[in-house]
Amino acid sequence: MSSASQTNNWLHEYRERYYLSVGRKRLADVWVDLLRRFTPPDARVLEIGGGPSEFPMNKVRSWGCSTVGLDVDPVVKNNKFLDRAVPFDGGKFPLEDNSFDVVFSHWVMEHVPDPALHFKEVHRVLAPGGVYLFRTPNLFHYSMMAAKYFPEKLRVPVARWLKREREEAHDPYLAFYRANTSGQILRLLQESGLMVDELKILEGWPIYGKGSRLLFLLFMSYERMVNLSPAFEKLRHTIDCVARKPKV
Repeated sequence: MSSASQTNNWLHEYRERYYLSVGRKRLADVWVDLLRRFTPPDARVLEIGGGPSEFPMNKVRSWGCSTVGLDVDPVVKNNKFLDRAVPFDGGKFPLEDNSFDVVFSHWVMEHVPDPALHFKEVHRVLAPGGVYLFRTPNLFHYSMMAAKYFPEKLRVPVARWLKREREEAHDPYLAFYRANTSGQILRLLQESGLMVDELKILEGWPIYGKGSRLLFLLFMSYERMVNLSPAFEKLRHTIDCVARKPKV
């Protein structure tokens, strides 16, 4: 049996035993549930930074929404789940005021060099009462802290090995981490005029433990610890935020 097959076997077994069988959802499913809860039927939806990725826009499109994608990478034009793809330079959005009911971004905020401008532009293009949902990593998580001290040439290959990821079709996008703590996010949202509906910090399945059984169990122990009490919330990995533009 190949090493890849062996890894898939024990990984499937561990996920079933420690997560699925006890009702612990994947964070990807939590994200879809959050989007579904705040996306009304036939909503006008903008995804910021979707590129060519099918997830989660494939879900949103199935709900009967009209879809627009905005990205600094022209590859966004290859996203088949968009009604319209809009490449831009990373500054002001080339979109009309009050034109979307829902805006979302998925693992994008960490790559935004000017989050103050970003949030102000989101506020501008949202219709009154519209919502902005985004998911981004928490700067205080061990993976983010370790990345600070890892040599650049090793950072991406090691992360891919730990997560058993294939090579991406593009080079890693530059990360700034300027809106990646709850304090930063709350301040920036307030300055932009957006109101926070929800902000949660989550720790999911041990994605960095796919390299070996020992690593899986080690990172699972961390997951169990930080999910044990709200006191450990700021040590979790994933920030999910829902912000709303006031109606008046």
